[in-house]
Amino acid sequence: AETCAIHEVEPGFKPTLKNAIEFYAPDARPQIRNAVKRAINKGQPWDLKLPFITAKGRHIWVRAQGELEYQNNQPVRLVGAFQDITKEKQLEAEFLLLQDHEYASRARLEGIIRSAMEVSIITTDHEGIITLFSPGAERLLGYSAKDMVGLKTPECIHLPEEIQQRGDELSASLGRNLEGFDVFVTLARHGGFDKREWTYVCKDGSHRAVELTVTAIHDQQNQIEGYLGVAIDITEKKRQQDRLQETNQRIRHLIDALPAAAYTCDNAGLITYYNQAAVEFWGRKPELNNPVDRFCGSFRLYSTEGLSIPHDECWMAVALRDSTIIHGKEIVVENEDGSRKTALAHASPLLDTDGEITGAVNVLVDISDRITLEKSLRETTARLELCLKVLDQHAIVAETELNGVIRHVNDMFCKVSGFEREETIGQTHRIVNSGFHPKEFWQNVFKTISTEGMWQGEICNRRKNGELYWLDTTIAAMQDGDGKATGYLAIRNDITELRLAQEAALAASHSKSEFLANMSHEIRTPLTAILGYADLLRNDLEFANSAGKREQAVKTIQEAGNHLLTVINDILDLSKIEAGKVEIEKSPTQLFNILDHIESLLRPPAIEKGVELITRIETPLPDIIETDSTRLRQILMNLVGNAVKFTDRGCIQINVKFLEQHESRLLQFDIEDSGPGMSSRQAAKMFLAFSQADTSVTRQHGGTGLGLVISRKLARLMGGEVTLAWTEPGKGTCFRLLLPVSILPQTRYTTSRLQDGHSNAETKVPAPAMKLPAHTRILLAEDGPDNQRLISFLLKKMGAEVDVADNGVIACQKFLEAETANEPYDLLLTDMQMPEMDGYTLARNFRQSGATLPIIALTAHAMSDDRQKCLDAGCDDYLSKPINSKILGQTILHWLILKAEKKIEPPSPS
Repeated sequence: AETCAIHEVEPGFKPTLKNAIEFYAPDARPQIRNAVKRAINKGQPWDLKLPFITAKGRHIWVRAQGELEYQNNQPVRLVGAFQDITKEKQLEAEFLLLQDHEYASRARLEGIIRSAMEVSIITTDHEGIITLFSPGAERLLGYSAKDMVGLKTPECIHLPEEIQQRGDELSASLGRNLEGFDVFVTLARHGGFDKREWTYVCKDGSHRAVELTVTAIHDQQNQIEGYLGVAIDITEKKRQQDRLQETNQRIRHLIDALPAAAYTCDNAGLITYYNQAAVEFWGRKPELNNPVDRFCGSFRLYSTEGLSIPHDECWMAVALRDSTIIHGKEIVVENEDGSRKTALAHASPLLDTDGEITGAVNVLVDISDRITLEKSLRETTARLELCLKVLDQHAIVAETELNGVIRHVNDMFCKVSGFEREETIGQTHRIVNSGFHPKEFWQNVFKTISTEGMWQGEICNRRKNGELYWLDTTIAAMQDGDGKATGYLAIRNDITELRLAQEAALAASHSKSEFLANMSHEIRTPLTAILGYADLLRNDLEFANSAGKREQAVKTIQEAGNHLLTVINDILDLSKIEAGKVEIEKSPTQLFNILDHIESLLRPPAIEKGVELITRIETPLPDIIETDSTRLRQILMNLVGNAVKFTDRGCIQINVKFLEQHESRLLQFDIEDSGPGMSSRQAAKMFLAFSQADTSVTRQHGGTGLGLVISRKLARLMGGEVTLAWTEPGKGTCFRLLLPVSILPQTRYTTSRLQDGHSNAETKVPAPAMKLPAHTRILLAEDGPDNQRLISFLLKKMGAEVDVADNGVIACQKFLEAETANEPYDLLLTDMQMPEMDGYTLARNFRQSGATLPIIALTAHAMSDDRQKCLDAGCDDYLSKPINSKILGQTILHWLILKAEKKIEPPSPS
């Protein structure tokens, strides 16, 4: 039968010798004729691999073996074997071609080997050491190429008894002892090939039946350089053959034993046998071999989506038509009485020994009740899975036995604790116990769980690296279906950062409270002096009439007011910096003028305390630099002012040097004092807002304690830095300002500044009182009576004529009246916050009416954007309260002169 199948002729076909030879390819026929002749004439057997053409015209390769059979020493007939070796020849051809073009075709060879996933390809060297282990071999055997190549021989994947048996066969046939690797390659070594069934032993110990063909690999000189083994997995084929013999015997026994409806049918779908459960499913006995019940024809069939299923397309029909096993096809069956059942349909074709379908075994499992339960279970499971998914993303989950041994932790537990899952399973929670909580704490936790079923609170644990972390924790007892406790479930959230934030907030709140208490002291103290002396001057005639006491009172009020202004300015400066409202405005600056200014202001209070103030120029300095002179002066005033404030003896040195580093030009100011110095703890708090190094010292010397904070922030805005260079308790402190500057073309470098600590400034003579041009008419718009009296007094003392308006509406009326009377005002001085009509609207109305007189804004606000707001409304200039009489006079005079010279054009309100 196999020979007829190879020839593709009908079974029983008996060719003549001539017909048999005609099946070979034309160029192969002489070889087979000569082989037959040699067998007849000389008794030589043949074993040839030749091209062959089947009866259907298909070109294949065959192995033809033959010999002359003798009886009583007389030849009686030719006998032999015939084998289709097309696949082997194709593989041989591929490999021979690849060998001929080894270097040019290596990529193609590897691609073929990789793609041949259904075929195991193994090559060895002469000694049997594996040199190639294909992906198909890895897939079949479970070993990796790394496990095998260069390390083992094919013997390790074979059963020893099979090797022994084959070795005995070959030894008997060839007349010499063969064992080990020689068993596989002896035939290939002698120009042939060895094809037979073997049992492969997989890495996991399982066995696979294979058909293995072994051939020799030749080099370009046709010398054997190794061996090729190509194996095809025939395990399933073997199993099917074995099962086929058992199936028919077992089918009916199984059908009778099944609790589900089971029956057999022939290849036309007619029922041939059924069990009792089928009767119950049908509601009657099915008709044997009756077309009524063909493919369950007495039922109406539906899919689970409710679509009608034609009987010729049901699961049985598909199984018979496609020779396929249908497993667990869910269907809906409607009985003759209209009742419906959901069932799992199974069908398995029955094959005869030739592989032809003779029928099928069918099983219908009623799952109607299960479907209802499964739907409910799916819904519940989906909700639980969603909860677990969300929980795993945001919570730490752990399960323990009743004795506390951990049996499960999630990824978040490992991420937060630092332990791998393998390190925790089987351990108790002592692995993360921080020791923070006393024994009584844990006793209370489990007592609460035992009585209430759940405990909730905060627990401190320890990470693998030793760090402590805090958890918001809920622990609940887990129970089985009978309500018996089986373990504990703990769900936690890491609240370490939250606790740190709370502690930081409490600390910040404490610092701010302390700061506000200090500010209250700093504000109330000067206010007490101001109000107290003002009351004495008003109500105590004896005190008021005493020139000395009156002068002392006025001096005290003035000093207290300046101190109060300093406190407010510090707070406003910090607010502006924090809000990003400070802009750095660079301009050419006389460096020595700034140093002189600092000395002239701070040397007198230093001398009063017996402290010497010295400026040392350590390197030649640029006389003109480009920087923000206002901010530089403010930083130095803060740093040197602090030194004067806290130093009661010795000296204060301002050491200045010019540095050039990596194309950067820097000024370094070191302010050294011989004051009390600071501890490391005090120094650590120096640059923290709302936190003084020592509140007792701050209260003793006064001030906000914000000077250093402001100075550092301003320096950083200018690209520089303020640092604590050194400090030592009892010896003093040194603060350093490092500031980048730009050098101008006209800059000169000099050390001409006197270095003996004495200023070269001349003794100052009190400036003469400010006077305005005669008959200057000023309109003052101000709603505050106190400010009306004060500003009017100052302006009149300067020689001005002043008219006062309580708000913008009255100011407009007075302006129009003056214009009508031909007595126009020379300047408008207006508060910006007034009832009826504020200063912004007033200025806007003046400009819109064509008024050209200068307008100067007065405001209690001190932010930079307030100045711009005033200018945008149409004002020419801006003064902040409290009013400095000297600055007031200078500003008014400046604008009157510009007006007289006709050099100004009034701004238009934006």
